[in-house]
Amino acid sequence: MVELNGDGQGSDNGSHLLVRFLGRLSQKSVFCPISVVRWDKMPKEKKQVMWELIEEHFEFDYDSGVDWVMLSLRYRWKSFKYKLRNNNFYPNKSKEEILEKTPKEVDSVVE
Repeated sequence: MVELNGDGQGSDNGSHLLVRFLGRLSQKSVFCPISVVRWDKMPKEKKQVMWELIEEHFEFDYDSGVDWVMLSLRYRWKSFKYKLRNNNFYPNKSKEEILEKTPKEVDSVVE
């Protein structure tokens, strides 16, 4: 059981495990494709599948924690995309050259 404080945020070791889980989840293109421009454009079906996975692996007060979990997932996904861009985007290279060296963190490349 993940303990949540009054703001619906995790505050124990279970919440640290949950946040690490969210970080891994946000890096999987099956759930959070990097081709999506913004989190609010993420397909609802993808968010629903992620939420079902979270419910399957973690137990907490879902009424108060759902906002915190989704916000954390959003920030983790955005941070992952930012890191990928900073480490792999070069304005002087063509798209083909960049795609030749797909980072190992990227499950698949959408063209």
